[in-house]
Amino acid sequence: MLNQLNLYTHMWFGRKKTVLLSLLFPVATMAVVVWIAGKNMFVNFEDTKSASFIIVCAAIWCGLFNSIQTIVSDRHDTVLDLRSTNAFCYTGARAILQTGLVLVQSLIITLSYTLVKLNYGHDLPKSGIIFGSVWFEFFVSIFLIMWSSDMMGLMVSGLVKDKSAANTLAPYILIFELIFSGLFFDMSGLADKFSYLMISRWGMQAVGSTSRLNSLESKLQLEHSHLLPEVIKLVKHKPEAAYKATAAHLQQTWLILFAFGLAFFLVTLLLVSRIKKAAKA
Repeated sequence: MLNQLNLYTHMWFGRKKTVLLSLLFPVATMAVVVWIAGKNMFVNFEDTKSASFIIVCAAIWCGLFNSIQTIVSDRHDTVLDLRSTNAFCYTGARAILQTGLVLVQSLIITLSYTLVKLNYGHDLPKSGIIFGSVWFEFFVSIFLIMWSSDMMGLMVSGLVKDKSAANTLAPYILIFELIFSGLFFDMSGLADKFSYLMISRWGMQAVGSTSRLNSLESKLQLEHSHLLPEVIKLVKHKPEAAYKATAAHLQQTWLILFAFGLAFFLVTLLLVSRIKKAAKA
């Protein structure tokens, strides 16, 4: 596996355009969050929720596009590699390299919170729900969102047989993640159950919980703060169970995101094993 990892690392760094794009995307996300969505971040419920959604979507997009062409773009080389190594070493080396990339990208996106504080003077929560550092807690959530999305992309890359198929599938995956995140529509029945399979749903819960969304006032509350308390209650948003600021809830979302990533990796391993068998045949 170490030999494979060394080989793929050199190959990846040899593709300077790919390296540049991989780092530019989280930087662009950071810019959007800070200068466009960050103006009222941690000031009111709605804007903080919208900014959190941008971060979650960016993490999913970044993770997916990191790896969705990893196996399929070098399918011929993949077959040759699999003739000299086993499927686990091949898949494991690919996953380790992707995890290292995701670590760097997650750090960049998490810097958005620091820059929002520096640029606008907004106070972030004083501490995390689990950790003392709220910044580190955001980093863990963003890393798990991006990593599970990256493993999903790796799985898709092992499933399809050409790059055009991967490029075709990617927008559909992103659309489903957007629609079934639970942010835009109130879902019930089968749609609600299907949303439990979306990384975006659990990513929003993780980031929203640490952001203490339920403790923030709505725009209407802030605009009508001069009114009587009885009237203010009418415009107060109801706390959402999805954003409970408890250690148990956050741990559950992290565990689910990790389980997604692990499941995608195992499916990828099965797909790579199938490619190896086909290569032998």
